[in-house]
Amino acid sequence: MDSYGVDYLETLKLKDKCDTKLRTLLNDSIERYIERNSETHNEHHKLPDPRYIANRYHAEKYVRSRILTSPTKYSKIEAILKEHMKYQKTSEGERSKLIQDYQVQIGDLNKILNDGTTSKFQNEKHQMAQMKRTRLEKEMDEKLRKFDQRILFECKMLIIKSKDAFKELNVPFFNTSETYLYPRIDDDRAYIIQLMADEILRKKRVQGKDTRKDS
Repeated sequence: MDSYGVDYLETLKLKDKCDTKLRTLLNDSIERYIERNSETHNEHHKLPDPRYIANRYHAEKYVRSRILTSPTKYSKIEAILKEHMKYQKTSEGERSKLIQDYQVQIGDLNKILNDGTTSKFQNEKHQMAQMKRTRLEKEMDEKLRKFDQRILFECKMLIIKSKDAFKELNVPFFNTSETYLYPRIDDDRAYIIQLMADEILRKKRVQGKDTRKDS
């Protein structure tokens, strides 16, 4: 056999060897890919039913992997939290303004009462100022009492509405089965709400940084 024939056979052997290695590598890669995806799939389905979650560890895991990864659920939760924040800000502003308006009037009367004069006219003026201040203070207290009652009622309605929404979205601790309810579940509900709020805020900050980089 001439040298050309020998070289040709060697080339075929080398090709067969390379083909074998390539097939092995491809098979290994495919197996690893299937294994990784199988693990992810299994992990996804290993999460407990939210109706039976009674600890923060599993609740947090469920929220991060099932709730906040769903664009629809994420948007609904974000809207609920925004509504709460807006209501809180508005009600606090209204209460502060109510107090401030009365404090201005009471402050003007205090100036009259503290002017240091002792004439008969001033004494009468002081008495009138004192009576008016007392009336304004009572009036302010009564308005604040009614305001706080209204806010308390509206807050309860908002909480009920939010609880129903979270239950519909399968948020842990809000759709807990009756047989799995426990005394401190409200503390865990507050914890999971704060967790979702923190995650949404963190995501917004990251998006804000990315936007600034692009600009």
